[in-house]
Amino acid sequence: MSSIAGKGEALDKGKVLGKGQALDKGKVLDKGKVMGKAEALDKGIVLGKGQALDKGKALDKGKVMGKAEALDKGKAMGKAEAMDKGKVLGEGKAIGKAKVLDKKEVAEVVERLGELYGDEGTALTHGSVFELLVAVVLSAQTTDVAVNKVTPGLFSRWPDAASLAAADPDEVAGAIRAIGLYRTKAMNLVRLSGMLVEKYNGEVPGDFDALTGLPGVGRKTANVVLAFGFGEERMPVDTHVFRVANRIGLCAEATPEKTEAALVARMPEGRLSASHHYLIFHGRRACHARKPECAGCVIEDLCLYPGKPAAG
Repeated sequence: MSSIAGKGEALDKGKVLGKGQALDKGKVLDKGKVMGKAEALDKGIVLGKGQALDKGKALDKGKVMGKAEALDKGKAMGKAEAMDKGKVLGEGKAIGKAKVLDKKEVAEVVERLGELYGDEGTALTHGSVFELLVAVVLSAQTTDVAVNKVTPGLFSRWPDAASLAAADPDEVAGAIRAIGLYRTKAMNLVRLSGMLVEKYNGEVPGDFDALTGLPGVGRKTANVVLAFGFGEERMPVDTHVFRVANRIGLCAEATPEKTEAALVARMPEGRLSASHHYLIFHGRRACHARKPECAGCVIEDLCLYPGKPAAG
C-alpha cells in the first residue's frame, strides 16, 4: 500500500510513506498525514500529531513535538511559559527584560517592608522550642489563627515530648480536630515525640537533617524551628513567601527550594529570618494571591509584578 514520491511528485491522497522513506524536496503529505517512526523529511521538516512543522516552528494551539524538540527561538508553550533564558516566575508570567531586582533594590525592599512590619515575629503562639515545633507541624495547610486556638488545650494536657509520646493518637486528634488533617497530624505528633524521647532525650535537635528526619517535618518546618527556635539565619519558604518573592522580583524561580536558595544568596546579611516574616505579612495583608493591593503599596515603585496598574 505504501508508495514513494518521485522527483517533484506528491503522494496520492495522503498515503503514508514506509519507514525510512523521505519526501523529495521538502514536500509534505496531503491532508497532514503523519509519517512512520524515525522517518526523515527532507530539509528538517517534521510532522507531528497530524500537522506539519516548518523549520522548527511551533505546532498550532501550543502543541509540542516529540520529547525534547526545540521551539522556535527557545519559546515554550503551555501554562508556565518560559521566560527569556529559561527564567520562570511563580505564576508563569513574563516580567520583561528586567528579570529580578538588583541587590541594592532588594535591600531597599527589605528596608521598607521592615519599617512597615517591624519585628512582629512568628504569629504562632509558643513557649518553648518543642511547642514551636508542634505548632509549625500543625500549621500545614491551616491558618496560624486556627492553630493558636487548639494549642493551649493541647499543651495543657501534653506539655512536653515525653507526655505526648505516651498519648493516645485518637485523644490527640480529638484535641486538634478543629484544624485540617487533624488525624494525620495527631499521629505525626505522637510519633515525632517518641523519636525525640528515644533519640534526643526529649529535646528538639538544632540540626536540619535531624529535624527533617522527624515525622511531619519538612524543609519549611525545619527552617522555621532553626530560625525562631535556635536563632539561626534561615529563609523558610511557604506559599506567601514563594508567591510574593517571585511576583515582586526578589527572585525568579519555579520551585520553593530554588526560591529559598535564591533568597539566601540575595537578601541583606542578617535580615534573612526577618525578611521571611516581612514577605509573609505582605502576602497576607497587601500582596494577595488574586487581587494584590498595589495602590499605596510601599514597594510599588520597585515591584516588577507585570499585573500591577500602570503608574500615573
